[in-house]
Amino acid sequence: MKKRELSHKLSYILVLFLLTKVVFAEVIVTIDNGTSINANEDTLHMFNIAIDNKNSNSVISNISITIPFSFYFLNNSQGTDLRSYNFNKEGNVLQYSFYLDALEKANFWFDATPLEPGNYIITVTTAGSAGIFSSNLYVYVNDTNLSSNIYFKKPSDENLDKKARNYIQYKITTTGYISSVTVYLFAKNHTLRTFSNNYSGNFTNLEDGFYYINASGISPDGNAHFTETRKIFLDTTPPRITLLQPVNSSNYTSAFQTVGFRYKVEDNSEIIECSLLLNKIINTTRTKPSLTAINSFNIAFGHGRYLWQIRCTDSLLNKGFSSYRSFLVFDPSEPVVRRNGTTPSDLQDSFQEDIPDYTIDLRKPGSGATCKPNWECGKWEECIPSYNIDDLKNIENNKIVLQGEQRRVCVDKGDCYFVKEEKRFCFEEIILSTQKVNKCFKDYLEFYDSNGVVLSRIELNQDVIDIEFSLSDTIYCSHCYDSVKNFDETEIDCGGENCPECKEKYIYKKTFKEIIKDIISTLYNLFPNNILLAITYQK
Repeated sequence: MKKRELSHKLSYILVLFLLTKVVFAEVIVTIDNGTSINANEDTLHMFNIAIDNKNSNSVISNISITIPFSFYFLNNSQGTDLRSYNFNKEGNVLQYSFYLDALEKANFWFDATPLEPGNYIITVTTAGSAGIFSSNLYVYVNDTNLSSNIYFKKPSDENLDKKARNYIQYKITTTGYISSVTVYLFAKNHTLRTFSNNYSGNFTNLEDGFYYINASGISPDGNAHFTETRKIFLDTTPPRITLLQPVNSSNYTSAFQTVGFRYKVEDNSEIIECSLLLNKIINTTRTKPSLTAINSFNIAFGHGRYLWQIRCTDSLLNKGFSSYRSFLVFDPSEPVVRRNGTTPSDLQDSFQEDIPDYTIDLRKPGSGATCKPNWECGKWEECIPSYNIDDLKNIENNKIVLQGEQRRVCVDKGDCYFVKEEKRFCFEEIILSTQKVNKCFKDYLEFYDSNGVVLSRIELNQDVIDIEFSLSDTIYCSHCYDSVKNFDETEIDCGGENCPECKEKYIYKKTFKEIIKDIISTLYNLFPNNILLAITYQK
């Protein structure tokens, strides 16, 4: 019997405890809108504690605030935003008596001076019709006697930080207590930008070059503290390569010809390597080429046509590419059809692998080695452009060069060889004109051919360039379709510079039967068999 009574009592206590926890969870206690604050040693601080009674069925009539013994309470500094209350202090416990109704909130404040640095707890206990509830608030007291200082975590290099990007990241750490932090970025002996009270961030959209960064802060004693000044070098520009030898479309007439490739390279940083690319594949690489002298590669080649290019990489891993050039190595004792076309030396990606390196002429059966050919070739046909998308790279000085192929037929009057067809590269040059226009409040650069036809349109003032080829002469703004007369419209959604013209609305004056008859007549003219079949089926 006693065991059963004890079990009932324990169950009752457990249920009461759980109910109390649910009710108490609806009383929210905060300090300065949070659960923790910072204060300074030996400095008077106002502590503002808020009680939010979220319970709709209970009132709160008393709170007790237990402060640490090392906090010196300032007499008569207590207060609340309630109309009436009673206050009493016993030791380190502050007691407020009042009436806080359900779903109401009140603030209670007092002044105290923390005497020792460290981590402390303020305990707040509320009492009311729902019971008693306690919560803890946390105070970190700064050591004002600790030496205050400010340091950089980023940039990390104390001497010179080199980056291949157009922004600078910074991150600051402090010791002691530092306030009013300001970060300074300098360029060319003047202040470029500043950030205040940000311990980390980015300076963005910076040009290549040298920059200097430092920061300052104020300690509680009013003294200013400074970081060291750090030097940063930004370089996003790829190496600039000038090809010297061989000139474009050079010819060599001996097998295993040694070709010397000469070039110069310039860059804002150190060059770590340059590579020779043959037919778009790396052939050889040289480390640490000169930035002042002429650099070279010497390679022996067999018969064939070759495309070459130089690629260089600087110490920040920026890669630069030269233009393409080509050369031919052949044996003059063999009858060869050579390309007679020329390639602009600055033309990018001009190598066409669908045209053979060389073509051996086909000798007729029975013609001996002493038979001497007498070739007569017709005129070169019109240049047929390949319209390669890479030709867009070749817009320079208001000109675009389209690469293509020409053909002609040659007949041997000496009757030694069959008829042959020769091929060669050709390049058609189109003169362009440009004009900056504004359409729908955006700036565009339009390209026109010699006849004034718009070829393409590029939107300006943006990080990503969109080139538009499917063009119409008119672009209407979005406000031309919002059923409101705004901006420069003459009428609703029409007129003005950016909207279609205002045209008189046509009122159809025919009867409904006449309209239906017109529709059927039109459909019959377009699809006579189908309409007749549909009408027959309906009958």
